[in-house]
Amino acid sequence: MNTFTRIGFASLLLGGCVNHAVIAGDRDADPDGREGGSGLHVEGTIAGQNSVPNAARAADYETRFQLALYVDGMPATNAVVTVTSAGGRLVLVRSGGSYVGTQQGYYGTYSLAVRAGPVDMQDVSLAGPELHVFRAPPPGSTQRAGVALPIAWEPSDAPTATIESRHLPETPIMDTGTYTLPASAVFADPGQLVDDRVRVRRSAELPIPEASFDSVVKIEVRNELEFAVDGR
Repeated sequence: MNTFTRIGFASLLLGGCVNHAVIAGDRDADPDGREGGSGLHVEGTIAGQNSVPNAARAADYETRFQLALYVDGMPATNAVVTVTSAGGRLVLVRSGGSYVGTQQGYYGTYSLAVRAGPVDMQDVSLAGPELHVFRAPPPGSTQRAGVALPIAWEPSDAPTATIESRHLPETPIMDTGTYTLPASAVFADPGQLVDDRVRVRRSAELPIPEASFDSVVKIEVRNELEFAVDGR
């Protein structure tokens, strides 16, 4: 991950003349955490989800954008927010206090531009995890109830990841590309054959050095594999 250097200036009070800015990490100087060199603070998510089981193509996903913007500590109500990817250019609309939109496909890398009052932030590149594909178990396979089930996917090595199934709540894991569902999570009532699925969500939180020091956009991608569990 890229390392960014942020330099702020402490407030000086000399002869009644005040110069005010922010020292990165100094919450006393910036109690709201929404000031920066540009006066812009950005926070939110870019979330890709599979549209078909074990989606292997970018086009087999849908990506939702939700970004909250502040200028000089106040919500930006009339901003122009655009996101560009290999899937095209999307203008987000303000709804419920955030700028939102949906794009067909998941492309991993997105370019963000914001115009809000005096702020004009152009084409900041944000690179999230690549989409992942399950390698085990086979899609649509039948698994024996009460037997631990190895799960495998690639690529791996995202900064954060979670896994869940119908009988395993969403659980943080290391993104090693493998995880074994415990036997208790591979469940079917005796005599029953039931549908199940496993989901892996991989993500990265990305700073925006062109905005305030604590501006962060989280990019995540989720894929899902379906299988059956046999309790007969």
